[in-house]
Amino acid sequence: MSGLSTLARPITPLRMGDLRSAGVYGLAVHTTGSGIVDQARKQGRDPFQHAVDYYTKSPFYAHYVIGWDGTIVQICNEGVRAQHIGFAERPLYLSGAWKEKLSVENVELWRKNWPGVASPAGLFPGPSPNNAFIGVELLILEDQPIIPPAFVGSRYTMGQHRAVVLLAADIAERRHFPKDWALGPRLLTHEDVNPLTRTNAGGGWDPGAMRALPWLNMQWIRTALSGDRPLLVGDAGSHEG
Repeated sequence: MSGLSTLARPITPLRMGDLRSAGVYGLAVHTTGSGIVDQARKQGRDPFQHAVDYYTKSPFYAHYVIGWDGTIVQICNEGVRAQHIGFAERPLYLSGAWKEKLSVENVELWRKNWPGVASPAGLFPGPSPNNAFIGVELLILEDQPIIPPAFVGSRYTMGQHRAVVLLAADIAERRHFPKDWALGPRLLTHEDVNPLTRTNAGGGWDPGAMRALPWLNMQWIRTALSGDRPLLVGDAGSHEG
């Protein structure tokens, strides 16, 4: 297996890094954060290219970056254990102490997403999320975006929602994920795995799916991947079940 997606444009050369010691378990979705976009604007650069350049050099990077128009760029081979999720908080999750360090509201949001799972450490096999997940970074929209958001309150475009679906479907097919894989923890966000570092008073912010009013509609993405409706049809703004 090559570890490359035909849906993505690879950087040249691809980043090198330590290889996984286990097979790919699933996908973790991230946000680039507004800082990268702000830096690009101050330098008169295209925000997407600036983000790609940043992850080409930063010690922290994911396998893929998705721009506002749905363009996908591959930063490294999927077989590389890219550093996209910090998990120094693992002892707190294993001991249960994490629940005392988050607000009651954020603990409830997490539990609503993952009923029956004791803690974020139980969302994936092994001790390292980087060894388990392929990372996907979404370029966050500006406060006054030049491309409309997918729905009111979203920080991402419809093109990005669709690109996540297409990329995830491609990875799942190549890696023979089980049926209905996207309805469980094989597809999640950074804030699901490490809410201690990726939530604030409003809920999750990386990428912002774990909120009362989400920035990213993971439910729509999961439904599209489940095959319950055509892949590219539907309103990403719908939060109905």
